[in-house]
Amino acid sequence: MQTFQLSPHSFRSIQYNLTRPKMIAFEVITSGAPVTTFLVDYIGLAEVRSGQPSVASYGGFPQRYQHYQELKLPIVGAWWLVIANPTDIVTNVTYEVRY
Repeated sequence: MQTFQLSPHSFRSIQYNLTRPKMIAFEVITSGAPVTTFLVDYIGLAEVRSGQPSVASYGGFPQRYQHYQELKLPIVGAWWLVIANPTDIVTNVTYEVRY
């Protein structure tokens, strides 16, 4: 479990690597403001970084205080969990990833 502070209108991307496609689970356990999550490859990460309103992702949820999702990622190599704060307030986010 990890906790970090997220500034208003910002995001954090956390990189993971898979040696083969497999089941993963991620959870936003607590957040002081509704956050948006994306599970992306390098193409989706580039879209997030460029501020595109629509992002090619493998999963995630818009503007929720808590998130939980299990899915099979068809990715070999790098993938990212992106947690974005679309609000005007600073928030603390606690999350966990299992694979």
